[in-house]
Amino acid sequence: MYLTDRPVSAVVEQLARFRTQRLTPFLLQRRGLPLALAEIELSDAAEIINLDDPSVLARESLRPALVATRRREVTQPQARRLHEQHPNAAELHAQLGMVHYQLKNYDSAVLSLGRAVQLDESSQDYTMSLVEVLLADRRFPVAIKLLSAVEPKFRGKVPFHYNWALAYYGARDFSSSLRQFREVSRIDPQFAPGHYFQGNCLAAVGNYDQAEAAYRTALTLRPEDSTYLFALGKILQLAGPDRLNDSITTLEKAVKLDRSNTPSLFYLGLGYEKSGQYDRARVLLEEVAARQPNQIEPHAALARVYYRLKMQEQGDAAAAIVRKLRDRSK
Repeated sequence: MYLTDRPVSAVVEQLARFRTQRLTPFLLQRRGLPLALAEIELSDAAEIINLDDPSVLARESLRPALVATRRREVTQPQARRLHEQHPNAAELHAQLGMVHYQLKNYDSAVLSLGRAVQLDESSQDYTMSLVEVLLADRRFPVAIKLLSAVEPKFRGKVPFHYNWALAYYGARDFSSSLRQFREVSRIDPQFAPGHYFQGNCLAAVGNYDQAEAAYRTALTLRPEDSTYLFALGKILQLAGPDRLNDSITTLEKAVKLDRSNTPSLFYLGLGYEKSGQYDRARVLLEEVAARQPNQIEPHAALARVYYRLKMQEQGDAAAAIVRKLRDRSK
C-alpha cells in the first residue's frame, strides 16, 4: 500500500527524527562534539584550544567554549593525525566515527566506532553509536547480533532496548521488535517513541485495536506530533467505515500541523473519497500526485475521483499514467 510505514525507511527516518530526543544525556552531549573536529568555535578570541591534546575533545567543559566569536576549521586529515599520535584514545576514534556518520561514510564510521568499542567495552555511548550507524546503513542482522552479545552489559537501559527494537523492526521481525519496544515503555513510560513504535508493530500484523491504543498513548505525551496523528488517522481508516469520520478528523489535524507530510495528505484524500467529498479529495490527491509522480496509488485514486466528478478527460489521463507506471514496474 502506498506510503505505508515501510520498516527499512522508517528506521532511517526515525533515527534522524529522534536523535534530538532523550536517550541518555551524555549521548546527546557527545553528538554535538564532532563539530569540534569540523569547526571549533572559541568563546574568547584570546582562548586557544590545543587540538593536539585529545583530552580537550573529550572534556564536557568544551561545550561552553562552543560559543561563536571566532571559528577555526579542522580537517579530517588533522583528525587522522590526532589518531596517529594517540592510537589508543577511544574518544578520538568515537569522534571521528561520528564525523564519518554525519557524512554518511558508514564503512569508515563502523571502523572508527568499532575501534572505540574495542578500547572501551564498558561504554554504552560508543556501543550504541556503533549500533546507530549499523541501523542507518541497514545492516540489521549485524546490529541484532551485536546487541544480543552486549545484552548482559546494557540490559535495562532505554538506548539499548530502543536500538534493539529498531534493529528487529528494520528486519521485519515485528514480534521481537514489539517485545523490545514494550520493554522501553516499561523502563520509561514517558518516552513517546516507545509507544509509537509499538503501534507500528501492532499495525504491521493487523492488530488495529491495540495499535490505536498505543498511538493514543504516544499522543498523550506529544499531542501536537503530526507523525503520530498521521499514524492514528491511518489506522482508524484501515479499521473500517465505522471509524472513517474519526480518521478524517485526526488526519485534518495532522495536515494542519504539517502540510508537508505527504502520507497525511494522501490518506486524508482517501478519507474524503470514501466519504463522498470528491472535490476536497481531488485537491489533495492532485497535490500528492504532483509530489510523487512515480507512485501508482495517488494517480489511481485521482482517476477514480475524476470519474466520480464526471471529469472524463482528466480521469483518462490519470488512468494512462497508472498503466504506464505499472508497465514500467514489470
